[in-house]
Amino acid sequence: HNLGSYHDPVTEECAPEDSSGGKYVMWQRSVMGTQSNHKKFSPCSLKAIGRAAEDYNCLVERSSMESLCGNAVVEKGEQCDAGAEGTTGTDPCCSASCEFKPQAICSDINDGCCQNCQVAPNTSSCLVSVVNDCKIDSYCNGQSKVCPPQGILPDWTPCYNEYAHYC
Repeated sequence: HNLGSYHDPVTEECAPEDSSGGKYVMWQRSVMGTQSNHKKFSPCSLKAIGRAAEDYNCLVERSSMESLCGNAVVEKGEQCDAGAEGTTGTDPCCSASCEFKPQAICSDINDGCCQNCQVAPNTSSCLVSVVNDCKIDSYCNGQSKVCPPQGILPDWTPCYNEYAHYC
């Protein structure tokens, strides 16, 4: 989805049967990985990704891009970037010039482990698992503004979502 593709439509070209290689990566349900198409993007997905890449210049080499204060992405030369809130000066942590405001050491908008412009305590949850997604909640460590990655439940842990019953 992040590359600009939606789920594959139910067509022979983009949702073939197992006898023709099986469904592709962007099929509406997860695939087992046993068919030749399971690790490929369909022609429909490739077209959508190509359109998105052209429209947004998302595959332009980073060194050729200028930093853009106000786009909610922290880039070279910025301490923070609160997007529209930052450009109006209403963000409590980040100034309109994408620098931390006095006393701020992180940004609640940009940093997963930041609370009130300070590093969040180690009791703060920063990535909450969705019901039945086979992941474990992640907590801040009280020393870094970066949220640690979520852990993954062991294989065969019951999860009972609509597509599978085990992790």
